Amino acid sequence: MAFSRIVLTPGPSHMRPVVSLPLASTQSFIVQLYDADGAPLDLARYSVTDATATTIRAGYTLPIMTGILMTAKQYYGQAMADLTRAVSTDTDPTTGDVILSFEAGDFSCPGIYLAELQMVFDGKIETAYQFNIELSAPLSWIYSGPLNIAEVRLWSRDNSPDDNYLLDEVEYKDAEIIAAIRRAVDVFNSLSPVLPQKLLTVNNFPFRSQWIDATIGYLMEIAALNKLRNDMNYNAGGLSIDDRRKWGDYMAVAKQKQQEFKELATLIKAQMNAMQTWSSSGRITLS
Repeated sequence: MAFSRIVLTPGPSHMRPVVSLPLASTQSFIVQLYDADGAPLDLARYSVTDATATTIRAGYTLPIMTGILMTAKQYYGQAMADLTRAVSTDTDPTTGDVILSFEAGDFSCPGIYLAELQMVFDGKIETAYQFNIELSAPLSWIYSGPLNIAEVRLWSRDNSPDDNYLLDEVEYKDAEIIAAIRRAVDVFNSLSPVLPQKLLTVNNFPFRSQWIDATIGYLMEIAALNKLRNDMNYNAGGLSIDDRRKWGDYMAVAKQKQQEFKELATLIKAQMNAMQTWSSSGRITLS
């Protein structure tokens, strides 16, 4: 069986790679872990899994004492993880390779999941490697499917290096697209009126058209800040190069898209709030 290979290194969340697979599929991936010095992590101390549960503190229990634990959640602060599983190392632990195996019934819905590999030894998490899991919705999925990376790339015309002949690479990293997708939902939830019982996640946000526009707006803001930081007019031999000056145009479009999203979101949330206060007698209950 062929395995896809992914490299994980310790570092900030913008370096998170993405594991992509269809919902309800069975697939395996080889993930190679590197230490802070750029060398393959020696996994000998984690290669034998001790499945004895251990309590870190009140309300927080690890299902293993020693080993490598994979955890996946839809959002930060989620009480119960969508997936918690001990994973195995390769036959040679000095290579830093671990095998991530996914079964058809692991996840109940498509979407983007926050995930990490926790390196557990003697009941303590020594370090964690973060990544994202993207589960695409098949056509048989009967609900509105969440956004995916390919869809955002299509609408932002950032499918391949051929779309960006000046950059000769894609403009947005996968991790940046996922961050922008999540940002739009977080902004929606934070706008007034705040509806604690109606908080949405990246896996059930229903307003897909507006979501795409907002996601592109937040991506363009990321790009604008980068262009501003690296803006430098260069002249040599009568040739002037000022390709970063476009940061102002990027920021203007970004803010326009974000503002349109916020205005529409406020109207939508007002409607949601009105529907929430509709009493069983068919009248609006005012407070």
